[in-house]
Amino acid sequence: MLLISLRPLDPHLYSDLKKMDCATVEGPARLRDVSYNFIAQYPEIKELEKGIPFKEFYYHSKMRKKDVEFRLLKVITETKEHAEILVRNCPLTLSLNRYPDILPYKDTVVNLASHNYINASFIDSSLPLTENMFIATQAPLKSSTSAFWSMIWEYNVELIIMICCINENGMPKCDEYFPEESSLTCENFEISVENSTLVFSGLIQRLFKLTNLNTLESRFLTHLHGKSWPDQGVPKIRDEFHSIEHIVQSIKNARLMAPHCKIAVHCSAGIGRTGMLIGIFNMIVALEEMIEFDIQNSSGTARVSVFGTTRRLREQRWGMVSNEKQYKFMYKYIEYWITSYLVSQANLL
Repeated sequence: MLLISLRPLDPHLYSDLKKMDCATVEGPARLRDVSYNFIAQYPEIKELEKGIPFKEFYYHSKMRKKDVEFRLLKVITETKEHAEILVRNCPLTLSLNRYPDILPYKDTVVNLASHNYINASFIDSSLPLTENMFIATQAPLKSSTSAFWSMIWEYNVELIIMICCINENGMPKCDEYFPEESSLTCENFEISVENSTLVFSGLIQRLFKLTNLNTLESRFLTHLHGKSWPDQGVPKIRDEFHSIEHIVQSIKNARLMAPHCKIAVHCSAGIGRTGMLIGIFNMIVALEEMIEFDIQNSSGTARVSVFGTTRRLREQRWGMVSNEKQYKFMYKYIEYWITSYLVSQANLL
């Protein structure tokens, strides 16, 4: 792990990049942004941070040196300053962490009233008034399953997105924290499957009924289980484009029905595939908002920054979008999304 020290941030730069847009494209993360210091020091990084106009995205994407970008992201988001604000491994937390080197930050960790600790982080969406919309978390362990369901209850989670399998390549990646059929009891909660649908070949949608056994109150929530995203890898874009579209729309629908609900996303560690999905969602909803703004105001300002999106995610949870393949996939998905959008608009003319 490369740890480096940064000089203090020039506060005037916040007003330089933070535009008064309908969505966040470039600029600092909301709460704390250590890596944003580099933008103050290096104009080249400021250029990488800038959003690409969406109609020019395909061309610019082909010209980008994505391997260099990702190495730079690791350098500026895995620093000594970042390491110093991670929750520490101690007797209280050690058995509750799936991987000892994947830890939440102290200022974004999800706190529970009923448990001392869970390895989960709040993540912002890119739209206004969507602070802490996501909970990015590791896959439950036997030791943390009770805390997981308590978190779902306490934060009124309407949608859980699981992007891993129980076992992958012969290794356990997630505890069986939900029933495949019938019901399962976990300390103070009963989880029952109301229905299960194969939406796409690699995506299962379940409806859970979650009952608090202390109060006998019940709630319903959706569970989306993506099974085609390999560990440390990426799904096949042609096979999974519409599946991801369905997940994105499900997130929108959940927030439309319950504007203040949280969306829980997990893979195994809660950083790689989880970071990809949240990053893709944030870029798509930002683009949709800005394109609508362009249509209404003839401004032509809609743009997107994969670099800036990933950098802000990494300021909220260590290691989000954990490797170069996943970073490149985010570029590829946005290329497909923009092409699909432009074709649909042309068909309307």
